[in-house]
Amino acid sequence: MRATHGLWERIYFRGYGRFCLFSLFKYTKLWLVLSTTEIEFPTNNAFGVKRSSKDRRLCANMAFLSSCATRLAAESVQHAAKARLHKDRQFGRLFRMHRFLLQAVIATFSCALFVADATADDEWVFAPAPAPDANAMGSADAKAIWAQPQFRSSASSKSAWINQGDWLFDRLSNRGLRIGDPVHIRIFKQSRQLELYLQGREGFELYRTYPICDVSGMLGPKRFEGDLQAPEGFYTVVPERLHPHSDFHLAFNLGYPNEFDRSMGRTGSNIMIHGGCASNGCFAMTDYYMEQIYLLAEAALKNGQHEIGVEIYPFRMTEENLTAHAASRWIEFWRSLKPVHDHFAGSGYPARITIQPDGYRLADSERGNGQPSAAQAASAP
Repeated sequence: MRATHGLWERIYFRGYGRFCLFSLFKYTKLWLVLSTTEIEFPTNNAFGVKRSSKDRRLCANMAFLSSCATRLAAESVQHAAKARLHKDRQFGRLFRMHRFLLQAVIATFSCALFVADATADDEWVFAPAPAPDANAMGSADAKAIWAQPQFRSSASSKSAWINQGDWLFDRLSNRGLRIGDPVHIRIFKQSRQLELYLQGREGFELYRTYPICDVSGMLGPKRFEGDLQAPEGFYTVVPERLHPHSDFHLAFNLGYPNEFDRSMGRTGSNIMIHGGCASNGCFAMTDYYMEQIYLLAEAALKNGQHEIGVEIYPFRMTEENLTAHAASRWIEFWRSLKPVHDHFAGSGYPARITIQPDGYRLADSERGNGQPSAAQAASAP
């Protein structure tokens, strides 16, 4: 009986060894190809966005590993079922060893996946500005290169490009727009809506109106730190205010308080548009919508837009709404917002403003090409 068992064991494991080697070769070949191939965005994203092979693995490896493990397990079960036909009393031990080897194979795949993606969070979605040559640090070209804004990235910002990039490109192309066009944002607190505009041939065009998942406080401006109010007025987003490592998936800082807020003695900090659905004075957009908003804002800044204007209103600035809120203590402040609101709605371009003790004032009715917008003037130091 012992000799019979040894014969079956040699036959079983010799065949199983060949099966494991064949399976490993078959299922790792495609994974190795993905791991050694550099992948970039299509040429239509000509503003410098790059994606490496690790970014592609981030979305491909999990599905690929799951598929491989499922198929390997199915074929292993079929192989083990054939081995049961010999009716050997020692088969229980052999089957336990077979199951252990199967788990070892799956663990090997998992370790390879996590080792390959371990450094993905530290890479750049955008290629950083090259460091100037030490021998040419004093040259004007080197200083100009060194002064270019740096764009940090994270797993969340990379997933935004992977999840939303192709879909946004197709949708914008149908409207004559593209990723990287200048962005302008308007927010209406009462209706909980965020309007995102992209600059087309005849001014800024409304791309999409996003629902705001949560905004705290009541109608009226933010006055001090901790009042849980969302601000009202005109703000800007610059590259340094992008937060790809936010606790709320992705976020960017609005730059509150601006010049007018400081003149009124208002305090506060870290007022964001971010993902999730919880607000303590910020605008929470959900992770899915925030990926689209963040991607378009980041691309516009990378493509040369210096600042993104953000206009925040309590409600639609119609005479009916102003009349309905005529008894509010903020009515004069809100009336100072209306000309800027109407200028953008009529011309398609942000207005230029001046700061007055009682609010904002429209400077002129020009389109503002090459001139400070409302948000830029309000946020000037």
